[in-house]
Amino acid sequence: MDDDAKQQALLSALVTEHFVLQSARGVATSEAASRSALYLTFLSGALIALGFIAQVAERFDTFAAAVLPAIVVLGEFTYLRLLENSIEDVLFQRRINRVRRWYLGLHPDAAPFFGDVLGDPRSSPVLYRSSLQLLLTAASMVAAVNSMVVGTGVALVLRALDLAEVAAAAAGVLVAVGLFALHVWYERRRFGQLVSGPAAAEQGAGQGGRSPR
Repeated sequence: MDDDAKQQALLSALVTEHFVLQSARGVATSEAASRSALYLTFLSGALIALGFIAQVAERFDTFAAAVLPAIVVLGEFTYLRLLENSIEDVLFQRRINRVRRWYLGLHPDAAPFFGDVLGDPRSSPVLYRSSLQLLLTAASMVAAVNSMVVGTGVALVLRALDLAEVAAAAAGVLVAVGLFALHVWYERRRFGQLVSGPAAAEQGAGQGGRSPR
């Protein structure tokens, strides 16, 4: 195979790889949306059921004790998977940029179309560099709602132990805020690994992120 044929074969392979990576990003985005919707649907149904059960006071505590832990567990699983989806999306984008960097070398006039890939591959625009930006992710949304559920559960338990209503509510708020802050810290730490050690992070996400969907 001569050099021209090899060049054409490489170009064809890279175009295919670009398409595969773009499709994988689409699948990850669809999965994130479906998982978020599943959690919120389960949560809304549980809250409606709690509203009906509240009319029968003697059964509310038992029902809440069964439902709230299920919501929390589902929320934590959803949060972790959404975080993995976000990390996978960053890694897919990096691999796409490597392909686009090769496209850039095909012709001197290609710079206006692919010039944005010339920077540091770790400084992807989809990386979240502050805690405020992390609040905008789907994982943070689920973490916020789930933290409120945990805080509500703590307040209900404290009220059942005859603690004053104001004190129980304050304790629930503190637990919710603290738990949400912990989730954001963990999320920031995971994204920080993509900046400080992109190879290790890519390997870790490749192992942990390939869990069954």
